[in-house]
Amino acid sequence: MNLPDGFIKSMHTLLGDETTDLIRAHQGKARTSVRLHPLKSQNELRLSAAVPWCSQGFYLDERPSFTLDPHFHAGHYYVQEASSMFLDFVLKALAIPNDASAIDLCAAPGGKSTLLASHLAKDGLLHCHETDPLRVKALQHNLIKWGYPSVCVTRGDLTNLQRLPHRYDLVVADAPCSGEGMFRKEPHAVSQWSPKYIDRCSAIQSKVLHIATQLCKSGGYVFYSTCTYNEKENEAVIQPYVDRGFLETIPIDNPFDLVQSASSINTYRFFPHRIEGEGFAFTALRRTSNEMPSSKLGRNDNPKDHRNDKERSPGPGNRSESNTIRKNIALPLELEHWVKPLCKLSTTVRNDEIQALPQSFITEVTYIENCMRTIHMGVPLGHYKGKDFFPSQALCQSICLSDNIPSVSMERDRALRYLRCLPLENDQMAARGWNLAQYGNARLGWLKQTETRLKNYFPIQYRITSL
Repeated sequence: MNLPDGFIKSMHTLLGDETTDLIRAHQGKARTSVRLHPLKSQNELRLSAAVPWCSQGFYLDERPSFTLDPHFHAGHYYVQEASSMFLDFVLKALAIPNDASAIDLCAAPGGKSTLLASHLAKDGLLHCHETDPLRVKALQHNLIKWGYPSVCVTRGDLTNLQRLPHRYDLVVADAPCSGEGMFRKEPHAVSQWSPKYIDRCSAIQSKVLHIATQLCKSGGYVFYSTCTYNEKENEAVIQPYVDRGFLETIPIDNPFDLVQSASSINTYRFFPHRIEGEGFAFTALRRTSNEMPSSKLGRNDNPKDHRNDKERSPGPGNRSESNTIRKNIALPLELEHWVKPLCKLSTTVRNDEIQALPQSFITEVTYIENCMRTIHMGVPLGHYKGKDFFPSQALCQSICLSDNIPSVSMERDRALRYLRCLPLENDQMAARGWNLAQYGNARLGWLKQTETRLKNYFPIQYRITSL
């Protein structure tokens, strides 16, 4: 791999004599890693060493065909680059509580979002946002497979988030970047690298951090990260917010062989010649006040532009992306056995779909839906056609699904046939009506046993299309 001369020069500034080792590391092969679901971790993977900074992270010696693994489709693990799992270590090091409210600003495809969902579990609220309409579909699918109820997904320009009247305990901003840390895995990142591209990325990152700062409550945290090494996309983006007193950087005590920033900004860098992972930079920041940074921070800041949290309101003119009105309903009696009572969910209906939302976050959810284009919320239970109830794929994957649902156990070949949306032979042992298609402990989706056949209800948009 021929690395750009400008990149190598900048690495000499950061690493000195270690630059040779970094270049040599790029000739090697990137290692595959996965993070297991803490509540449904059964798998058939050949797990190797543990990822040191993530309690559920593991390396694989070989990359299998994840597409042909039923456990992958059931959300039993997430394929995630090891360095980015550092988020798990930081959440625990800073004792971020499980009942916190968090927003992931650049969430697709869902690596950090699913990790946050595991940390917050049933007690915290996780708002995942994505600007790209195609990438948001992958994000929604991954969060459905992960199965936590206190999660919502929105789409649209990041500036739309400024309509929200409430603030978050934690804002995660994994900003778009030049991708220097992904050169080994993504060769196209090498060809697109240039000083001008870094400048363009830096401008975008400044906007992302500006919105992240606005959305964070006083005393809350902003986690800023990139998969790039240079200071222009890391410390230089952060410095104006620290200089003006909006944010302060937080040191993260850790035993790992990371490169810490030489400046006053506590940025930690992962380099592939030092650790088993790709390039990554992470900075933890604390919001120091409710004062709002102006849009020109770092260039021509005007103190008159500052507003505090109490002055912000969505306003009647900011609702162009409002959703169809959600109506609160009682859970139909015939559905009571579908959901675990300990999940403490409130039932609503929107666009004829019955959904369950955590009772403790109804107010926040209402604000989000009134201000944003909402793609996913809580636990979609299903819908009625006439008197017949059709359960959703999200309910199948949810950790709130009752343990008393009838199921049809499948061997691997039959499970793959099911995941390809192909017809299945009738099963005389199946209960009449709805059944779970199950591979070991992995819940794959729904089947319906009628008098004459066992009908496959796996969503066609998620089906396996490869051989």
